[in-house]
Amino acid sequence: MITDRYRMRGLSLIELMIAMTLGLLIMAGVASIFSANTQINRSSLNVSRLQESARTVFEMIGRDLRESGVNGCGRIAADSVHNVLNGAGTAALWWANWSGGLIGYEAGTVLAGIPIGAGVGGRVATSDVVHSMHGSPTVFQVVNHNIAGAPPVINLGGPGLNTVQTGDIAIVCDFLMASIFQVTDNRAGTGNGLAHATGGGFVPGNASVGLGGSGVAYAYPPNANAMVLESSTWYVGNNDRPDSGGRSLFRAVSRNAGGATAPVAEEVVEGVTDLQVQYLLNNAYVNAAAVPANGWERVTAVRVQITLQGLEQERDAAGALTRVTRQFTQVIALRNKV
Repeated sequence: MITDRYRMRGLSLIELMIAMTLGLLIMAGVASIFSANTQINRSSLNVSRLQESARTVFEMIGRDLRESGVNGCGRIAADSVHNVLNGAGTAALWWANWSGGLIGYEAGTVLAGIPIGAGVGGRVATSDVVHSMHGSPTVFQVVNHNIAGAPPVINLGGPGLNTVQTGDIAIVCDFLMASIFQVTDNRAGTGNGLAHATGGGFVPGNASVGLGGSGVAYAYPPNANAMVLESSTWYVGNNDRPDSGGRSLFRAVSRNAGGATAPVAEEVVEGVTDLQVQYLLNNAYVNAAAVPANGWERVTAVRVQITLQGLEQERDAAGALTRVTRQFTQVIALRNKV
């Protein structure tokens, strides 16, 4: 019987090498496609994260800025708001100086309590700063104001109503004027009153007991409103995570620590590398430097631009490591000015 040797023959070495080469080329193509898809997915995920961060930023900063100047008594001119705190009107007390409830600062402006620097929470020198002040949503009704007492006391009614703390910065107002002061006893008078004495070791403390202009005594009438004064400042600062970019959006809020009230910085959103702010004044958006000192109460809207950077690095077309960067802009109308 004759055996068909050709049917029993295996692959030659050349054929094996060709097959292996083709297989390797196919595997390389698959790996390249997989790598490209992974890169695209990573980029898409980074962009989605940036968009989510932008929504969070605008929701939080918008909540503060929209309320700028709101005080529970309607629109009160800045020259009818009397600040009796020690240092009122000076640069040292910038965070409690009322200028219509809103004020902006150009990049590089020196602000006590939130210095420019490389430390954690230190401000980035190239970023703008925007500061908002308004009354707390929790408003207490004045029953009577005993200005003859030692100390004078704003009585708010029966026990259990008052949640203001001793040392808080508060604002009291009627439809003619408002006063900013530090509470030196939150259970004075009827047991539910706000005392506003001088001295006592409070920081910044009150310069006078009179709540009228230039320290003149003024008794707020029944049905006037009293509330805690909320002060918040937004800026870009350094965090302690250089591997993820090293910058974040910070919010410095006034905090009462045993009678000493001052701005305290809190990290809000990671990856924000820049903040630029413009203000709508006389139908035109201008930088903070172009708003006169008496013009802040005429600002009706704020245009906020943030720059966000991805927390994860990825490779660009040249193979270099980089981060996705996007800019987002939103206009925020001021509720008290519309």
